[in-house]
Amino acid sequence: MTLQTHLYVRTHTGQRAAAIAAFKARRVFEECAEEISGFLGAEILLQEDAPEHFCIVARWQTRADMMAWMQSPVRAAQDRDLAHFAAEPPVSRLYKGGGYALAP
Repeated sequence: MTLQTHLYVRTHTGQRAAAIAAFKARRVFEECAEEISGFLGAEILLQEDAPEHFCIVARWQTRADMMAWMQSPVRAAQDRDLAHFAAEPPVSRLYKGGGYALAP
């Protein structure tokens, strides 16, 4: 069973678009895929009713894969490069499947 992490980010006022552009330019997802074979993909979700907020949803093969990324020096470098966009520390949540889903 795969896992998902949701990373909730609040940027400084008016900085969400710039933060996401820097995130893309930094190749965050691509670097993760190169570093961790159990990284299955990710996407950025924009919160409609809060223009400073977004969520990064990532999928992982195993908890060990996710933990390897959390401890990776590549991730640490990304954090250093992008942290100035965050108005507060991001909040991360880990989810596993609940045994019921509908897929096309």
